[in-house]
Amino acid sequence: MADAEVFGQVSPVPETELDMLKMILTPYEGKIVEHLPQT
Repeated sequence: MADAEVFGQVSPVPETELDMLKMILTPYEGKIVEHLPQT
């Protein structure tokens, strides 16, 4: 738990970067794939 706390407070990556990664990685298997003309 301590690791998560430290990572959140003293993160080497800015929150904006983490958000960008989240936007790219999280919806990758959902939205992005949906947008692809695979159907």
